Amino acid sequence: MIGITGSTGEIGNKVLQVLLKSDAKICIFLRDMNQSQQFSGKNIEFRLFNFLNPSLSVLQDITQLFWVLPNDHKELKLIKYEENWMNIAKQVGVKHIVKLSAMLAEKYDFFFHRQSEMNIEASGIFYTHLRANTFMQNFNNYDVDDIKGKQALFYPAGEGKMSFIDTRDIAEVAAKILLNPVEHINKEYTLTALSAFNYYEIGKIFTHELKIDIIYYDTCQFPKKKLSNNIGNKINHPFYEAVKKGLFATIFLDAAKILNRNPITLERYAHDYREYFLRKV
Repeated sequence: MIGITGSTGEIGNKVLQVLLKSDAKICIFLRDMNQSQQFSGKNIEFRLFNFLNPSLSVLQDITQLFWVLPNDHKELKLIKYEENWMNIAKQVGVKHIVKLSAMLAEKYDFFFHRQSEMNIEASGIFYTHLRANTFMQNFNNYDVDDIKGKQALFYPAGEGKMSFIDTRDIAEVAAKILLNPVEHINKEYTLTALSAFNYYEIGKIFTHELKIDIIYYDTCQFPKKKLSNNIGNKINHPFYEAVKKGLFATIFLDAAKILNRNPITLERYAHDYREYFLRKV
C-alpha cells in the first residue's frame, strides 16, 4: 500500500491524483478526517495523521511512503518527531520512502531538508530524495495579489536566474517512482525544467501570457522602511542571496529522464494558469 502525506497540499494532492489513475492501493493521511470528503476513487483508505504523535498503527501495512514535511517544520522542531516516525516505519516494514526535498539541500540547506534526508537514510529504509527547485506554482501562492493589484513582481533577486519546476511534473515524477521504485532506490534527483529565467524575464513571460504589463521590481534597490513585511522578509532570507549568485540557475536532466519528456515550461505554466491570475476577486 502507498501512503501519502501532504495530500491536501500543493504537491501531495497532485501525487495522489496521478496515483488514483493506477490500480495501486492508497492510504491518505489526514490531520482532519473531515477532509476525506474531498477525495474519491477506488482502493482508498484514510488514516488520521498527527506529526506530533508518531503511531505504529498509522503506518501499518504501508510499503511505499510519500513523505512531505509541513512548511513550518523548523519552527515546530518536527525533526525529532520525524526520527520517531522513521523508527516506526522501519519496525512496521515500510520498504521505500520518496521524500520531497529541495534543490541543493546537500550544500545550502536553506529550507532545512537535509536533516530530514539524513533521518530517512539513518533508518536503513530505501529512499529516493526529490530535490526540487522553486515551484512555478509559488507564483499562485505568493504573488497573485501583486500581479492582480499592482501588475508587478517584487523580489530581492537582482538578475539571478532560476530553473523553476512545475509541481505537476514533480508529482508525476514522484508517482512514477512510487509505482516502480526498483531503479530509483537510494538515489537523489534534482528536479528542474530545461530553462532558467530571472524575474525580469519572468515579468515578460507573464506580460505575454496575461496580456497585461507585469513589471519586476528588484527590491534590493528599495529603502527597507518602504517595504511591506512580506517583501521585507524575502530580502532577509539568505536564499535570495544565493539566487542572485546564480546558484539556482543550473539545469538538471533528472526530471526529463524520469518523465521521458521535456518538463513543463514556464511559458506553458503561465498560459495554463492565465485565468487564475486574471480572475476577479
